[in-house]
Amino acid sequence: MSQFKLGILPLKIETDRYQGIAPENRLCKVCSLNVPEDETHFLFQCPELDFIRRHELDQFDSVRSASDDIETVKAMLLRTNIKQFAIFLEKMYKGRQKILYRIR
Repeated sequence: MSQFKLGILPLKIETDRYQGIAPENRLCKVCSLNVPEDETHFLFQCPELDFIRRHELDQFDSVRSASDDIETVKAMLLRTNIKQFAIFLEKMYKGRQKILYRIR
């Protein structure tokens, strides 16, 4: 949760900067969309994480009215139980790791 809030969650947008890779080339290795893996892609757009996202977002009543991804994150952080958001974030990240490293 702290890593997310500080912008240092170990996604490609963060980890590839140490190799000097341009932000537009820090591509998601989880899916085949060839887009940068940033927080928005990770939380809301990566099709490989849809199975987790659909199940978990149903538990957030306060985000149903959000108009876009940024508003959804704001609603999740401001209007929901922070523990609930932390659990969502952890499940998403663990799902990402399972796909990347073929963990069962």
